[in-house]
Amino acid sequence: MQLPLAVVLATFTLIGVALPLAFNWAFMSRKDRTEANQTRFENSADLLAKQTDKSNEFTSALAKAVRKPKPAIEDIHAVMSTGEAYFQTIRVMSQAVLEGRVTDSARDRDFVPKIADALLKNIPLYYKTLAAKCADYGIPYDGAFRESDYEGALLVADRHDHETWLKVRPLLESHS
Repeated sequence: MQLPLAVVLATFTLIGVALPLAFNWAFMSRKDRTEANQTRFENSADLLAKQTDKSNEFTSALAKAVRKPKPAIEDIHAVMSTGEAYFQTIRVMSQAVLEGRVTDSARDRDFVPKIADALLKNIPLYYKTLAAKCADYGIPYDGAFRESDYEGALLVADRHDHETWLKVRPLLESHS
């Protein structure tokens, strides 16, 4: 019997990350807790800055390609490369949330909404746009919104914004 991926990831996260962190936190000095909180704050700020930069680059490339009836191959390549960089940032942010490496307030106020926005809007639009633009040139494109490519982000949505999770499920290739 094979366990669902979400169960395996949740179990790994609990046993491998949450329990050791809770144990360490319980026996930390006030100074150590302050330093740990500062590190989480700095991680949050750094990841948000990187996400903003990558999001802006991706949005710009996507808008340029969409505006043109038949964009140049370079425009399509720019969408692909900036999209992959942006989605990698979303994956890193998701992993940071799952591992507790960001502050709770940043997680709830910034990270979860940005991850949800990517899952509901940017990722589906990326694949739809690339499929349409590659078809203009007769270039085969088999990219799709696959659960396996965004496991961490989907797990964050499931844990912290279940409404988004329910909206995203039908958009995934394996559930179409």
